[in-house]
Amino acid sequence: MGVLEVFQKFNLKVGLVIAARIKEGTLKPGSVIDFDGKKATVKSLQVNRQDVPEGTPGMEVGALVEGVTPEDVQLKEYSFE
Repeated sequence: MGVLEVFQKFNLKVGLVIAARIKEGTLKPGSVIDFDGKKATVKSLQVNRQDVPEGTPGMEVGALVEGVTPEDVQLKEYSFE
């Protein structure tokens, strides 16, 4: 279980990308983020436009998520598994 703080969101051609700071836990592709009851799956992660296998506390990552709309995501903290 982990916690991340979303500080930006982008609705791109590839889908919804969130920019987030990881506070606790390890975020990986396949992780599920709980956006206030709506679940989203992380499809990929990037740091400085480079794909990374995981994000750890203190890292700022871009995560391509599937299963939510931009309206479902607020700029605040969320938990993930």
